[in-house]
Amino acid sequence: MTTTAQVGVGRLRVIVPPGVTVRATIDVGVGDIQLPGESSQDVDVAPGRHQKVTLPPAAGGKGGTGTLELKLQVGLGQAEVSRAAS
Repeated sequence: MTTTAQVGVGRLRVIVPPGVTVRATIDVGVGDIQLPGESSQDVDVAPGRHQKVTLPPAAGGKGGTGTLELKLQVGLGQAEVSRAAS
């Protein structure tokens, strides 16, 4: 399954299920990218952020439930990917 989301200014937050593998391509014009396991206090604003990452299923999550492909774009702000509680 592929999902695309974008926002011009602000915060784009995507919560994914614990048991899926996530392949994300994230582009932020000016701002920050937050991924699971990173502290929400660790904000590093910079121009031209681009990150391509694969996140395995969360520990304790039921594996084998598929792969979610995310394409996220933020003009000015923050893109955040987090896991739902299992």
